[in-house]
Amino acid sequence: MESFDVLIVGAGLSGIGAGAHLKMECPNKTFAILEGREAMGGTWDLFRYPGVRSDSDMYTL
Repeated sequence: MESFDVLIVGAGLSGIGAGAHLKMECPNKTFAILEGREAMGGTWDLFRYPGVRSDSDMYTL
């Protein structure tokens, strides 16, 4: 069984952001991001908001 220093639950904006922060600030820590759905993005992927503009980093996914 593989083990990690940190386990992040959810691949929404916060989960992905936590992973990016860990990679930059704690490069020696291992981590995994678990997501129950097939797609990343959390609420912004699950729900569609036609015509709504948002200032987020979702384009990086």
